[in-house]
Amino acid sequence: MYLMVALMDIKARFEEFLKSNYYNELLKLCQEGKTSLVIDFSLLDRFDPLVADQLLEEPEKTFEEFQEAVKNIDLPEYTEINIRVKNLPERRNIRIRNLRSKHIDKLYCIDGIVKSASEVKPQIYSTVYKCPDCGALIEVEQVGKILRKPNFCECGRKSGFDLVEKKMVDIRWLRINEPFEITTGERPGEIAVFLKGDLTTPEMQRKTDPGNRIKIVGVVKELPIKIGGKEATKRDIYIDVNYVEPSDIEGVPHQMPDGTRVRGNIHILITGDPGTGKSQILKLVSDVIPRGKYVSGKGVTGAGLTASVRKEEELTGGWVLEAGALVLANKGLISIDEFDKMNKDDQIAMHEAMSLETISIAKASITATLPSQTAVLAAANPKFGRFDPMQPIVKQIDIPQTLMSRFDLKFALRDKPDRAKDRELAEHILTSRMSPETTIPTIPVPFLRKYLAYAKMKCTKIRLTEEASKVLRDFYVDMRNRYAGEETATVPITLRQYEALIRMAEASAKVRLSDHVTVEDAQRAIKIMKFSLRQLGYEPETGRIDIDRIESGITTSQRNKIRAVLEIIDSLHEEGRGVSIEDIKAEASEKHGMSDSDVLEIIDRLKRDGTVFEPRSGYIRKV
Repeated sequence: MYLMVALMDIKARFEEFLKSNYYNELLKLCQEGKTSLVIDFSLLDRFDPLVADQLLEEPEKTFEEFQEAVKNIDLPEYTEINIRVKNLPERRNIRIRNLRSKHIDKLYCIDGIVKSASEVKPQIYSTVYKCPDCGALIEVEQVGKILRKPNFCECGRKSGFDLVEKKMVDIRWLRINEPFEITTGERPGEIAVFLKGDLTTPEMQRKTDPGNRIKIVGVVKELPIKIGGKEATKRDIYIDVNYVEPSDIEGVPHQMPDGTRVRGNIHILITGDPGTGKSQILKLVSDVIPRGKYVSGKGVTGAGLTASVRKEEELTGGWVLEAGALVLANKGLISIDEFDKMNKDDQIAMHEAMSLETISIAKASITATLPSQTAVLAAANPKFGRFDPMQPIVKQIDIPQTLMSRFDLKFALRDKPDRAKDRELAEHILTSRMSPETTIPTIPVPFLRKYLAYAKMKCTKIRLTEEASKVLRDFYVDMRNRYAGEETATVPITLRQYEALIRMAEASAKVRLSDHVTVEDAQRAIKIMKFSLRQLGYEPETGRIDIDRIESGITTSQRNKIRAVLEIIDSLHEEGRGVSIEDIKAEASEKHGMSDSDVLEIIDRLKRDGTVFEPRSGYIRKV
């Protein structure tokens, strides 16, 4: 039921409200040349509940009266002031999927993530034409995509009017999705959003680019649908936005004085035996982390993960930029199951996002760089079913080496028989079936999600203490020089792992709601890194940790053997004939103690790499 408050009363009451609450802000706006005044709805509601309710029920008429009220206020110089409203009552917060015809032409607040956005373009909203015969000026309001002209003049003329004036406003169309945390297991609702005026400034454009989470206040309006060029009875809806508020919890990125940005998110890869709960871990983490999203490698594409450009005929008639999962999960986490099943080109598309935390796109008429400060948690299955600790992880998982190196931590979940643990696990499964209420988590998931969001909001900049820095530095230097000076020295750790240590130590401090890293945080990070290195970087042949075993699949000892075989080929080479494989095996066995199988494996690798070829059976030559 509409509250019919006299228009004169609305204007007078709102003028009084502005003078008593926002007069100084109006003066400041005029001095700075700004055009929008944001008012708090709760203040207006306390001042005059009838006017506040009228704003919710008939926003367009009420906003017009608000504009007239501003004109009546004595200001140094009048500029067109737009009245924008924030903090609507809880009953006016609505999910996109719950919008119905009864909500049309009323004011609501919607929370969502920007999925796609058009370019900012000028649009004519009013024109003035002059009649050549009598000189009369005819104003025409422009609605729709086609420029409207006067049909006639009072003097009798029906065409040929001259355009003498036009008023334009900058506009932008968005499409927003419902946030991930309220659409678990459901298809997120989606709606078109219309921005104009100072809501399209360069600063606001950055805040409303794809991937950003925003809270909007606006009028629900109907959008005509055309079939075969004619207007249909069916209608779509969109939001004519009055106010935009970015609702992301932003942290302070690590940025150097020269502008170089240091990645702040931790990427983790999990592999292992079947039935070890990899998928369950990924699903749980994506549910707990704010802005977490879960996808399966079998059902994703490069465009779906990063970004794409598509033609938007219905709203803009031009190209729009559409965000993928990595952008939509910006400042959150994405869990990618079956990571090894992804197409190679789609995996390569993640390189920039995982290292630089941005996604660049240049397609059609759009060139843009989108933020992708997204942590990646991926799970992959070994090629032959079970994980083999004797083989490097690179040889067991179908993932490019360049992408593998971007993961800070890599773990293998093993399914090894253990009577005590097996009994404990079996008891837990039986208990959860017979008495589900006994398996309630110690920390409820909603509370944990709120805690993590609070930690991210509170601890925006983490400081390394001198003591913690010394612990991390000493560990890195000692680990790196452990085998220095030896002929077959391996490299146990690189700067990539050192940066990961710092990130983990900072994360440990953030979980404690602290703004500084202590020695305990540093030791916790070292403990996790050591576990990952021992599990996947241990070289059985030498009994040492070799980072190359994780990153490239070729250990230092293997690289030395390859170098030795190449030197043997060079020394035995005869022009035009090549080198006998039997001679290579004999030389390698005598000088380096290599087995025939090792030599044949190295020769096969060199042939695959294109370093050597086989001109005739039993002989090889370097390319």
